[in-house]
Amino acid sequence: MENHFTSIPDLEPPTCSFCPGDIEKEGKSAEIRVLWEKPVCTDNSHLPPKISSNRQSGDYFGVPGTYKIQYIVEDHAYPKGNIYTECSFTITLTSKLIGRRGLCCVFILTFPSRLKCRLKNSPNGTEKQN
Repeated sequence: MENHFTSIPDLEPPTCSFCPGDIEKEGKSAEIRVLWEKPVCTDNSHLPPKISSNRQSGDYFGVPGTYKIQYIVEDHAYPKGNIYTECSFTITLTSKLIGRRGLCCVFILTFPSRLKCRLKNSPNGTEKQN
């Protein structure tokens, strides 16, 4: 008795039921550590997919700065895995530096790469944008 197996190609990429949202933080140093929850992803094969990203939760990021975090999720399909790339988010970090006479300067990095300084007088909250 011969056994015959038919291989059905897996053409369906993995999916993510949770992906972190955008993160905005203010830092008082040149670098800060940023944490986020990892995505929750599954595949129709019921095997856990391979999940990789360009940065990891807990990494240190320069302040100020804007960073796109991109996750790549790949299943174990043969000969080449199916890839899901729809899980990404942005980290926006602003810098708060204390100046003289109760003034502080909040640096805001905007797209495309413009650095703005917003001066705030801490006692009454007045602002001057440069």
